[in-house]
Amino acid sequence: MTKAGILLAVSSLPSKTGVGDFGPACYQFIDDLKACGMQCWQFLPLNPLGYGNSPYQPYSSFAIDDLYLSLDSLKAEGLIAGFKEYNAQADRVDYAAVRAFKEPYIYEAYQNFEPDDGYREFIKNAWVHNYAVFKALKKHNDDKLWIDWPSKQKNWIKNHEFDLEPFKEDIRLEMFAQYKLYQQWMSVKAYANNQGIQCIGDIPIYVGLDSEDVWSHQDSFLLDDDGRPLFIAGVPPDYFSKTGQRWGNPIYDWDYLKAHDFKFWEKRIAYNLSLFDIVRIDHFRAFDTYWKIPADCPTAVVGEWIEAPGYELFDHLLKTLPNFHIIAEDLGDLRKEVLILRDLLPGTKRFGELKKSIGSVSQKVLTAQLRDMEKSGLLIRTVYAEVPPRVEYSLTELGKSLKPVLDAMQNWGEGYQSSMV
Repeated sequence: MTKAGILLAVSSLPSKTGVGDFGPACYQFIDDLKACGMQCWQFLPLNPLGYGNSPYQPYSSFAIDDLYLSLDSLKAEGLIAGFKEYNAQADRVDYAAVRAFKEPYIYEAYQNFEPDDGYREFIKNAWVHNYAVFKALKKHNDDKLWIDWPSKQKNWIKNHEFDLEPFKEDIRLEMFAQYKLYQQWMSVKAYANNQGIQCIGDIPIYVGLDSEDVWSHQDSFLLDDDGRPLFIAGVPPDYFSKTGQRWGNPIYDWDYLKAHDFKFWEKRIAYNLSLFDIVRIDHFRAFDTYWKIPADCPTAVVGEWIEAPGYELFDHLLKTLPNFHIIAEDLGDLRKEVLILRDLLPGTKRFGELKKSIGSVSQKVLTAQLRDMEKSGLLIRTVYAEVPPRVEYSLTELGKSLKPVLDAMQNWGEGYQSSMV
């Protein structure tokens, strides 16, 4: 089924406080979407803006930027007495100024807040406390990157030896802010869903070096002993840029991730799927091949294409995440293998077409059956790198009794003999 929607950043909504947030304008926009016959709202990443106020260099893949905390909602809860309007007619967001404006009100709300059962349950998420500590120590160190903190603070995440008592107020304040952001967003999402609107979240494939993600999961990235990247992400020279794009994000240690069941990615996708109906992944092509740039190279000219374990990753995610539903960003000059990987994922255009043709047969059941049959020695699989991709299965002696199942899949259409790989 084809659906229509609109891409609008939350920060671009009308606001009385200089930046769009999870307040009244959010609900009004949802009403407007419904009135126009829309079914989807897509927005940019909600994570805390990092370097250059970029949503693609976030301080966390899990936290939400406190810019989006609605003062109207805090007032309605009785957590703040009121607030003045600020930059209500601004056509651009002055991020630093808006943060400075909102901070006193967030602190006032924190002081008036009594922890409830919802809060106590929310802070059981490991990332919540780690992120709060990260932000508290970053603030104490004049916003420096964590790799430049004093060694005891830098290594707290590994050994928990540094005494956090002097920072407990800042830590609790940050956990409170994240709890209210979570509450406010989930209220917006519930309202949208009740109006027939799906919320499409957005996450970058890479995370920022200056983030709780890298600080807490250093083994998952290619870093030196001091925590500095050995290699960084980007794209090579093309018709847009003679020197390519040097993004600066650390590269994943895919060998480590694979050996540890892709836990970082599993947790990251799972949490985002709990926040959004659908998740768009930016720069999806890097799950097939990614441009690996030496960290000491000032441009993206020097580098090499490296194959990523995309099939293994998505095999794992499909098994562990029952509500797996993503959009694969596929812009740019891509090799055909990227499109093959994209089209083998549920929820993409190709899978949507296939699902219509297989009727009542469950897509996930078929996927699981074929994988189990292959692993058990019942099938031999051959993949032909064509567009659309063609996958042939040959029965072993043990598998001949299951031939009727495979025959039922021969006519899925558009060049597919089977897409379940």
